[in-house]
Amino acid sequence: MNGDSMKTPNEPTDASLQEMPELSEPRFHRRPGRGHHANRSAGEIIAIDPEVWLHFGTAEAVNDALRGMIAERKKVAGS
Repeated sequence: MNGDSMKTPNEPTDASLQEMPELSEPRFHRRPGRGHHANRSAGEIIAIDPEVWLHFGTAEAVNDALRGMIAERKKVAGS
């Protein structure tokens, strides 16, 4: 067995590079900064325990529940 036949090329061939399409969609580009949450302040990113998340399932549901709690507290505080 020849050792050269077992080697795979490290670089793509010119033909395979010509077949690859250029990716220009913005979703494929890395955003500048520290990561994809770089434009958010630290107060906007929170962790929710998995057992709590099971009761909501979406960020919108969590936010709706919290807004409801805030509204109830305002009602109680106002009366």
